[in-house]
Amino acid sequence: MYRTQSKFLSVFFCLIIMLALIGVQPAYAATLTVNTLVDENDGSCLDGDCSLRDAIILADAGGNDTIIFSVNGTITLGGSHLQISKNLTIEGNGSSSLTIDGNNTSRIFEITSGTTVNISGLTMTNGQPDPEDVEGCSGGAIYNRSFLTLNDVVITNNIVVADTVPPLGCVYPRGGGIMSTDTGSLTITNSTISNNDGFWSGGGVQFSSNNGTLSMNNVTVSGNFADSYGGGVSFENGTSTATLNRVTVSNNTVTAISNTQGGGIYINDDMNITNSTIQSNSARRGSGIFTGYSSVLNISNSTITGNIAVLDGGAIYLSGDVIIENSTIYNNTATNRGGGLFSEGAGELNIYNSTIVGNTQGGLYLYDTSGNGPTAIYNTIVANNGLADCYFDGIDINTYFTGDSYNIDTDGSCKDAIQKTFIELNLGSLANNGGFTQTMALLAGSSAIDAGDNATCEATDQRGVARPQGSVCDVGAYEFVLAGPTTLVNSVLPTSRTPVVGMATTIFNTVINSGSETAVGVTLSMNPAPAGTFAYYQTNCATNAVISPANPAIDIAPASVACYLLSFTPSAPFTATQVHIQAQASNAPSSSLLTGINTWLLRATASAGPDIIALTTTTDFHQLACSGTNAFAVAMSNVGTDATGDVSVLANTGSASLPLTISIQETNPGTGAIIGDNILQDVLAGQNRTVAVFVTFHGCVSFDPALHRIFIEFRDASNNILGSTSTAVSTNR
Repeated sequence: MYRTQSKFLSVFFCLIIMLALIGVQPAYAATLTVNTLVDENDGSCLDGDCSLRDAIILADAGGNDTIIFSVNGTITLGGSHLQISKNLTIEGNGSSSLTIDGNNTSRIFEITSGTTVNISGLTMTNGQPDPEDVEGCSGGAIYNRSFLTLNDVVITNNIVVADTVPPLGCVYPRGGGIMSTDTGSLTITNSTISNNDGFWSGGGVQFSSNNGTLSMNNVTVSGNFADSYGGGVSFENGTSTATLNRVTVSNNTVTAISNTQGGGIYINDDMNITNSTIQSNSARRGSGIFTGYSSVLNISNSTITGNIAVLDGGAIYLSGDVIIENSTIYNNTATNRGGGLFSEGAGELNIYNSTIVGNTQGGLYLYDTSGNGPTAIYNTIVANNGLADCYFDGIDINTYFTGDSYNIDTDGSCKDAIQKTFIELNLGSLANNGGFTQTMALLAGSSAIDAGDNATCEATDQRGVARPQGSVCDVGAYEFVLAGPTTLVNSVLPTSRTPVVGMATTIFNTVINSGSETAVGVTLSMNPAPAGTFAYYQTNCATNAVISPANPAIDIAPASVACYLLSFTPSAPFTATQVHIQAQASNAPSSSLLTGINTWLLRATASAGPDIIALTTTTDFHQLACSGTNAFAVAMSNVGTDATGDVSVLANTGSASLPLTISIQETNPGTGAIIGDNILQDVLAGQNRTVAVFVTFHGCVSFDPALHRIFIEFRDASNNILGSTSTAVSTNR
């Protein structure tokens, strides 16, 4: 008995040792695939269909599972939100492909504390939580209590509402798009938050976490509403400084008649804003930005423009500490005081190398309520503002204001500044001059050039151009660069697309620096800019793989090439428009307009239709003799839906009158044999067709590829352009 017991104990202890050596085996992450748009809740993904709700429920609580989708379209929730109480990643197929609709009967997601959640590639819309739920009536699309990361999401048309039927439940709901509270942290990248209604505050985003951080990068917050404060973003608590980088906050509104604050952004904690645009927001006070007494705000390389305050602080209303560097504050409006900046309370204000121009009721309006904190400006332009460039209302200038002769104003109101006329300043209009934000260029001969103080000068300007370019730095946000032998030329391929509203379409673009100096801060833009969203990405020229975030500003070495992928998503239908894709650098003029070379012929439709991509077999159709007939081929692919009728292939020579005639015939794509005329019948989706273009010359055509071109157009029965391409033409060279 003793030996048996001893043997058992020996085996038992061996097992314990083995378990200790092996350790606890980790739970392995699994991938669940959603294959239905139906919001079912049967607790199974093994019965032939797997809904998003079922996948969330079945995901392993400790396994960091991932949910993906094999379907596109809209998932309409059945009256209750999706609750996530575990570590989880949800990867949609893209915000333009997959939508979750709250059907105005529930919010979309609720994320409980103690979890890490990643959501990407989704649109969330029509979320509306129950106003009778006192604890959870905020957060129209998302109510977050944990660590949440959002990427490539669109959060639009969500709302929170107050309870109006006694006994009252929720009286002050917040966060029309997102509410992040308790211990939650929130990171948002490459996303859009638009047209949400936050009722009391935080129309787009309400962040009120006691133990979390807020980070936003490459995010657009537009068209959101709140009644009291923070029409776009409301940031009230956080364990560390919030960061907003490359964020556009535009057209947000705080709507109530009483004391509303922060049409774009309301801040009552610490925040850094860089490379961002705050534009066309409205409130009674602080239409662009409102800062509370306990806040510290740092703004750099940013532009604040077009904001309208019913009372005070069109661009910024500051009560806390504010530092502004390399930024432009232009054309903001206040009916009462401080269209540019209005300062009251005990906060300190320091401004470096900035441009404050064209604001009403004072560029800088300093008001003493209880003894202002000190204000200092360095290497800054304060010019052409209404009322006064600097207005001191009850302020002891000698005690509370520091300025010197390295600042420039236009009315002598800023202490010790050099007074110049606005003509002498010679500022360009607000425009894309390189960098992430629009700036006001110092034009040649500006009195601000080489007028700064190197001791207090910023290392770069708002665009990232090194300072100083001359003997000393320039005054204001823009550093003048003497134009050198740098020339940018660019081309696009293909040259036409017909996207559907709300759907992205792409082409490729190549930029060449044909000069002998580096092109600094090269960016791309559309001119004119159709209704929609434009973005571009640098690519590897050999593989076309994307190698940059959206909208980079890069340097291109002499005799070097940069390649890009261009993306455009129309927001409304429009007729065929020839759009110039401009390449510009801080030290070079924009690329010249070359129709058919660097133009993108765009037409947007409300519903899917043909989208023809066409290419010629040659970029330069050259004929040795000044008479005779020659031919080139054109291949087309319909990447849209079936054509509803015949497609006519037509040719012209643009604005040039050339001595030639053109005829077109359809060919067999495999053999090249002629099989028809220039009318393509039954052009199906995904179909490739080819034509031969016969050109008969009746005289000589000089080599001028920018002007002498043959344009091939594909038109439907209503004469709408479905696609186009072109080639240069010349003789005897």
